[in-house]
Amino acid sequence: MKVHLFSKLLCILCFSFVSVFANAGLIFTASLSGDQEVPPVATAASGMATAELTGAAGSYVLTYQIDYMDLSSPIIDLAGGGHFHNAPMGTNGGVVHLFDTVPFAFLGTTSGSINGDWRFDDAANPLTDFLANELMAGNIYINIHTENFRGGELRGQLTMVPEPSMLLLFGACLLAVFRRKI
Repeated sequence: MKVHLFSKLLCILCFSFVSVFANAGLIFTASLSGDQEVPPVATAASGMATAELTGAAGSYVLTYQIDYMDLSSPIIDLAGGGHFHNAPMGTNGGVVHLFDTVPFAFLGTTSGSINGDWRFDDAANPLTDFLANELMAGNIYINIHTENFRGGELRGQLTMVPEPSMLLLFGACLLAVFRRKI
């Protein structure tokens, strides 16, 4: 009886630690390419995006950096030149947030970086709990529009990077629980 109770308490303790570490921030990455556009586009351009989701329900903030290079033509001012969309990989979805860089210093460039944050309190397109959950589910993607490819030259789906320390802690907790049962 004591062993069973100990296992339950240990499991609860481990899950509470995992949730505390999760609130520290979740990291997302995306590799940007023309192959991910729907339909795919032939381009030598490429890019990489990193983002961190912090906060909790009702107060999420996504801080991001997007690096792109070798676009076939300059970024155009079509809804800000680039933005976040909500749709699974392989399908097109609606725009949910414009890139923040003001005054869109990246417009007219073929290589560069875009930095910004998408906040819960943005006036035009806030990061709602629903959209934060869509992000964690892998349904938010980045799209960059150029003169040659007005529908988008680069696209990349944001995917969550598992944090090694969380996985290690979770695995250690499971090992302890199963060891007690043996």
